[in-house]
Amino acid sequence: DFIKSFDDLHRYFIENAFLKILIYQPDTNKLKLPGKLADEIHVENDAANMVSFLDNIRDQNPEILDRIKSDLNDCLDDFKDIRFMKVKNNGAFDKKIGLIDKRGKIFWAEELSEGTLYFLALLSIIHQPNPPELLLLEEPEKGIHPRRIHEVMDFVFRMAEEKGIQIILTSHNTQLVDEFDDTPDSVFVFEMDNGETKIKNLLTDIVQPGNKRLEEKGLPKIYDTKLLGEKWFQGFLGGVPV
Repeated sequence: DFIKSFDDLHRYFIENAFLKILIYQPDTNKLKLPGKLADEIHVENDAANMVSFLDNIRDQNPEILDRIKSDLNDCLDDFKDIRFMKVKNNGAFDKKIGLIDKRGKIFWAEELSEGTLYFLALLSIIHQPNPPELLLLEEPEKGIHPRRIHEVMDFVFRMAEEKGIQIILTSHNTQLVDEFDDTPDSVFVFEMDNGETKIKNLLTDIVQPGNKRLEEKGLPKIYDTKLLGEKWFQGFLGGVPV
């Protein structure tokens, strides 16, 4: 369409910016299912087409699949390779996915943990051709064993930085919140106030003003950015149920 005014131009850029935003919430139940044989070059929002995507890039972009295998092994070193197998479904053929461990045993998708499947989906999202510039993840810690949250999320953040992807995530997990001890300015707290949702920056709207009020009263500072998850759980940072 012809752009007639500055408002049209502004709206055009906003609309195109939103086209680059994708919200991903991998559905681990769907990740366990066989995938259709299709030419998939992008991962869907719920990653339900992950099997088809990985099977397709094996032929068209083998270097991407090799990178996914390598990254999977770096973070979840129990597994060293990915395997596909045709399965018959109502007269047609689908494909199922499995991971091969160090001993050569294959664990098919229905046998894998939700956390392992979720991480494989995240790798597929990040390494897909033309990945999104802005990636929104809803509660990415779901299905990940508590002992693996730190290493998995650290790995995802490093991969996103390498790819130039900005990540916005929501979480109700104290361990994941702890990952932001050193970057409190990256954390925003959402809470209800008189029926409205208020958004506060953890550093500039909570920690710094809180310490200033204490200092004015001659009291020692109690707001810091260490053990953020515990402080949030105890209610010091807001964002608690009402």
